[in-house]
Amino acid sequence: MSTLTIELPERVSQEIHYSGVPQRRIEAAVVNFLELYLQEVKRMPSVHFQTTWGNGGEFARRVIANNRALFEELARL
Repeated sequence: MSTLTIELPERVSQEIHYSGVPQRRIEAAVVNFLELYLQEVKRMPSVHFQTTWGNGGEFARRVIANNRALFEELARL
């Protein structure tokens, strides 16, 4: 297993802190997101190097929209 350090915007960090979501759930959500992202990169590699995908924001919105049930279930864990 590898370690990845991510700097979060202050507002996201505060939301995580005040929500009381356990760190293991945050870690699981991030790992699940990265797995989905890597699957998408394999499926359409050239798309991910274009400007619109550069920051991952559009991809994140699409993943959440397409997997709302998954994210709601993760929130309940």
